[in-house]
Amino acid sequence: MNPDLNRGNIINSDVQNLSEQRLVWHIKLLCTLTVITTVFIFTSNKFLTNDPIFANLSIMVGSCYFVMLLLLQFGKQNWYKTYFSVIMPVWAVIIEFFIGFNSFGHGILSISFGITTFLLFQEKRRLRSLLLCYTALMYLGSSIYTYLYGSLYSFDYPFDQMLVYINCMLWVIVIFSYYEHKMGSFISVLTSKNKELKQKKNELERFNYLASHDLKTPIRTITSFLGLINRDIEREQYTNVKEYSNYAISGAHQMQNLLEGILEISKIKMDFTDEQLQLIDLNILLNNVKRKMSFKLRGKAFNIYSDPLPKIMGISSDFEIIFEEILENGIRYNNSRMPEVFISCSTNGKEVALIFKDNGIGISKAYHDQIFHFFKRLHSIKDYPGTGLGLGLCRKIVDKYDGWIEVDSDYGASSTFITKFPKRILVEKAPEKQLRIEFSKAVS
Repeated sequence: MNPDLNRGNIINSDVQNLSEQRLVWHIKLLCTLTVITTVFIFTSNKFLTNDPIFANLSIMVGSCYFVMLLLLQFGKQNWYKTYFSVIMPVWAVIIEFFIGFNSFGHGILSISFGITTFLLFQEKRRLRSLLLCYTALMYLGSSIYTYLYGSLYSFDYPFDQMLVYINCMLWVIVIFSYYEHKMGSFISVLTSKNKELKQKKNELERFNYLASHDLKTPIRTITSFLGLINRDIEREQYTNVKEYSNYAISGAHQMQNLLEGILEISKIKMDFTDEQLQLIDLNILLNNVKRKMSFKLRGKAFNIYSDPLPKIMGISSDFEIIFEEILENGIRYNNSRMPEVFISCSTNGKEVALIFKDNGIGISKAYHDQIFHFFKRLHSIKDYPGTGLGLGLCRKIVDKYDGWIEVDSDYGASSTFITKFPKRILVEKAPEKQLRIEFSKAVS
């Protein structure tokens, strides 16, 4: 997963959703067990006392939980929250009025109702406060009334405290399980974020070092050759001035390219919102990139082949950079008579992979990780011009989408770049029987 606020919000939202799903699952289990318990008490009462009042009270409690179970089962989440917070204290009060409650048992039951209400309405604080006051008033009012006037019936019913005890213990288990899971989830997220922060810190240190080192090189070149030009002018020796000025201009161009590269890095924002995502047909995007490359690499012949590509959700400029940089890398670092790059796509249950295979000079296995660092070059500028930023930009963008980029290659062999993205970006798979797309650029 990214050090950005947006991704942190997404992760926190995912944790919150998982915690709520776990809470709902526990409440379903609790409602089921409570319904079974009330049926057991109702059946036991038939054999022991056969008292209709206690039997009806048992059925009433079981019915309350059964209705809530139905609301949970059919996804009426807002309804079940309100239903629980309003109705559950009511059945406790009814039982208090009819048969009396052990004040401690009723208190624990009301506390469990209150804590669960607190969990269910974490995002609606004002409503939560009102419902907590309601629960407290229901408990205090019924307890004071029965203390002063007594309950309607004073029989000692069997298993009456069993229902209270089981119900309270189950709610305590739900609450502790919920918080234990939530705490574990947040610890996991915090550990992941700390790891990401450390990685980004190392990347920033590496970037600062390389940027300062690479920027010093053209400055030294410019300074040295301007000094030589001044020396020759003072001596009135003009033979080498033109050559020295060309070296100085070359250093200035190199510095300009580095600064533009740094600007490109800063332009890639790692945070994005859902509103910024757009439907991207990668086939159309590839055609646009090909047109740009025809102009950028004019004078160089090359072929680009592609299987049909899918439609995805993303930011178009991000994927244009990925396609352009990897394709250009495969064409520039290529000594073949006809440089070629073949693009394909594969999907599985978790990932969407875009695969770029070229017939270039290859990359030694020792440098498979280093090539994705900013300003890292394996060849001199004379042999292969460039800033060494392209693959670093690709990695930064792929990281932005929680993906991964890797290369399969060896020196003297072809290179295969594989970019992997979570399957959630996939909108529509490419048609399997569509003809392969081919692009050829002749020397102009």
